[in-house]
Amino acid sequence: FAHEELLMDRHRYPAADGHKLDHSALLDAISRMLLDFEKGRPISTALMALLRHWLSDHIGRVDRPLALYLLANVNTEALPGFRGGGGLGVMRCAEIG
Repeated sequence: FAHEELLMDRHRYPAADGHKLDHSALLDAISRMLLDFEKGRPISTALMALLRHWLSDHIGRVDRPLALYLLANVNTEALPGFRGGGGLGVMRCAEIG
């Protein structure tokens, strides 16, 4: 998330605060699950649900608008993680978060 958050700060992304809160919430949830795992509690179902939600919700609802903002406001040729695509260009999922 560090690279993505740096891009948001550097390019003054208006929704950066909420986006960063989503990142923090995911990391907090994973930290709690890790503690549960270390205590011998099962986490596979909760982890799968968390990741499914993250992939279906965060990327479409939060990362896509960021990518569109960067495409509209930044010379994306100079940004690592961007590649052209039909004139629009998209961020690789690995770079999105």
